[in-house]
Amino acid sequence: MGDQLLVLGSGAVVSTPSDRFGYYGWPSACTLPDGTVVVVASGMRLSHVCPFGRTVLCIGTQEDGAWSWAPPRVIGDTPLDDRDAGIVRLSDGTLVVSWFTMHHGERLREAVGENGDLAKAAPARAALERYQPGLLDRWYGSWVRLSHDGGQSWSAERSAPVTAPHGPITLSADPRGLLYLGKEFRRGIDGQVEGSGPIAAFRSDDAGDSWTRLGDVPFASGSEPAENQEPHVCALADGSLLGMVRLSAVVEARVDAGAFVDYSMAETYSADGGRSWSEPRSFEEHGSTPHLLRHSSGGVVATFGYRQHPQGVRIRVAPSDDGASAAQPLRWGESQILRDDGVDGDVGYPATVELADGSLLTVSYGRRAPGDCNCSLLWTWWRLPGLR
Repeated sequence: MGDQLLVLGSGAVVSTPSDRFGYYGWPSACTLPDGTVVVVASGMRLSHVCPFGRTVLCIGTQEDGAWSWAPPRVIGDTPLDDRDAGIVRLSDGTLVVSWFTMHHGERLREAVGENGDLAKAAPARAALERYQPGLLDRWYGSWVRLSHDGGQSWSAERSAPVTAPHGPITLSADPRGLLYLGKEFRRGIDGQVEGSGPIAAFRSDDAGDSWTRLGDVPFASGSEPAENQEPHVCALADGSLLGMVRLSAVVEARVDAGAFVDYSMAETYSADGGRSWSEPRSFEEHGSTPHLLRHSSGGVVATFGYRQHPQGVRIRVAPSDDGASAAQPLRWGESQILRDDGVDGDVGYPATVELADGSLLTVSYGRRAPGDCNCSLLWTWWRLPGLR
């Protein structure tokens, strides 16, 4: 596909580059019927690894081609680190936010011990001292909560069986149906107590009150179980499912080992609603964590972070999903640069929504300028001529 994307505008959803609790990351987005864009993320953090992450929500509106964003509002704050917020809107208007919590174990202790910024290290150490077994048993896991009033108020949290950066997707035929393709939560506080779980598909018919396991995705050829991470999924025109999996090396010796490409993606298909999945097929190029969107034109948009120079966000587009399957996978175009202004590798995790006119808005995260202490939430408004 030779169409070149056109960036219509870009900026920050929220940016507090020098604030003590000013780090934001890993956003997701959805649209409301009036065109409003709702962005959720982990925010008000000390850094990438810290115990203080909260789930925050930002509202974006467009007028005469200009985007404006309301300040972030906390909608969730457990005693642990709240990370990877996802959001979807059900057909009845209900908003479903997902996230997971972590203690980070030794990784956090090492980060605190090596951090020369005493203003940040001291509160992190104090938080570690409060992490008693009962607190961890209560809050460690994956969660969803609901809003029936456009995000003004939220239900109590409900446990979810898997986790993924952008959470579940909606099932169009079911007003309260969700499909969640995620990593099974088997991680202990200080490591993998039960081993690395599979990427599995679960369905809920009651907006996340209960979940039914459908099936597991095979581990990608040449990979270790723990290297299959952070998936996303979308429904194709014929009702089949396309899943995309992040592949990341768990130890340095695995980087570019044989056919395994570190920080890459692989696609998998299900023709039976998520009960069985094809063996993941590698993109065989750098770039991850994936987000998938089926555009109203029938094309499929894959948006992903890029952590080699120049760091930022890239896209690949399949102009049509007609008849796509494991035997006849999507025909993806070459990757194109959406953003290349990343300061370092702490960048990416994009999520894309389609606007009423067919244009697209992608939210991501990263530092805006060299010397920034914190990452910001970023937006990019764009169009691709082939997606009409």
